[in-house]
Formats: sequence, C-alpha cells, structure tokens
Amino acid sequence: MALFFVGTGDQEADAYWESAIFDPSLPAEERKDLIEDLNETGMADPHDPGPADLPMILARIGLIEQLVPYSIDQVDANAFAEAYKDLSGLAIGQTPP
Repeated sequence: MALFFVGTGDQEADAYWESAIFDPSLPAEERKDLIEDLNETGMADPHDPGPADLPMILARIGLIEQLVPYSIDQVDANAFAEAYKDLSGLAIGQTPP
C-alpha cells in the first residue's frame, strides 16, 4: 500500500518503501517488483498518465537518482534503471509498451 504513495510527499510511505527495497532479507524478486512498479502504482491510468501525475513521476525519478548509488545488489540496480527509463518516458508523454 505504501508504494501507492511513494513520491507524493508522504514521507512515511517513502521511508517504508526505502526500508523494504534495502532489506536484504527480502527476496530479490520482491525488491525488484517494489522498484519497477513505481511506473504503475499510484497513477489513475499508468498507460495514459495525466498532468496531475507529473509531480509524482518527477518525484519518483528524483528518488531513484538519490537511491541508485546505494543499491544492495545488481538486481536492485537493474530495477532502478528500468524504473528510471519507464518514468522518464512517462514524464515526456511516452506510453509504456
């Protein structure tokens, strides 16, 4: 549920999400999904985000830029790269494949 609010200004949601993605006891696939789902979760229509979604998209891009250097493994680093690519595309109006 916290993922829905990541990047919306809800610091508790951001902190909860960060603690999950940096938790080495969570399976890599689960951490990967938590990162990659940033391009879908929380938007009214992830395949056609509107202007109201742009602040959240930009905030999530900023979070990725801050956190990628602290990736705990290559799975996380790859997931950050994928989420960054997808969110950057959404920010300029590209719809996901």
